[in-house]
Amino acid sequence: MVTAPPLPPPPCAAHAKVEAAAACSGCGLFLCAPCSAHGGRCGRCRGEPHPVPWEDAGRGRVDRFLGTLGALARDRLFPAAPWTGGLAAPLRFAVVAATVGAVFAALWGLLGGVAVHALLRAAVEPLAASPPRELDPAVRDALRLAPRLLDDLHLATVRMTLLATLLAPLSALVEVLVASALGHAVARALGGHGSFEATLRVTAYAAGAKVLQALPGVGGTLAPLAGVVLLTAGVRRAHGLSTLRAFVVAVWWVPLVVLLACLFVALVVGQVATHLR
Repeated sequence: MVTAPPLPPPPCAAHAKVEAAAACSGCGLFLCAPCSAHGGRCGRCRGEPHPVPWEDAGRGRVDRFLGTLGALARDRLFPAAPWTGGLAAPLRFAVVAATVGAVFAALWGLLGGVAVHALLRAAVEPLAASPPRELDPAVRDALRLAPRLLDDLHLATVRMTLLATLLAPLSALVEVLVASALGHAVARALGGHGSFEATLRVTAYAAGAKVLQALPGVGGTLAPLAGVVLLTAGVRRAHGLSTLRAFVVAVWWVPLVVLLACLFVALVVGQVATHLR
């Protein structure tokens, strides 16, 4: 009779590359030897606060959210976060963070759009009221229509911004799930040892960088950069990878997006060139 080879020991809940030596006598969480040295109980079962403020049921929602953002900013979340504990709480955090960032980004975008629309309207209205007679008749007709076109464009922009804001929670959820699935495959291909749960938890909490979209002017640039930094730090610890390999996991999609954008531009240019012949 052929016996199956024994399964490898599970990893410690807090240290992805270290095999578990025991299970917490209170909740059953897998612990390595150093983690189980305190009477065989994890920190939570010993009464310590949850290492992830968002998952600390003893705190208020706003306090949990702000506490988690503070831990991310001070690089204190991923070094202490367990890689087990479920997926629902991290996903909720990602949705809340993305929604907060999207609401503020929409607000600044709408305010900026109103200002730009008013400036363009003020510049175009005098020309639309009395177009110069020396202009071509077609140009004069276009000038008369310019104010209405500006209004239509502004209204369409407002509608698209509001729709994107309303869809922000769903978009954030889909983004985290897809990024976790693809990022996990890349991490394992590069020698990572973490579980999918660990990858998703890292990806979801790294989405906290989206709140930087609340900063007017610079938020749209800072948010993705901070997201890459947080994701690199989390993947490095969750999968036991080097910083360079973790960075590759965080940005592997950038060349793909650039390639698709180049293909799209080439397709558009080709179509335009065909019609001009």
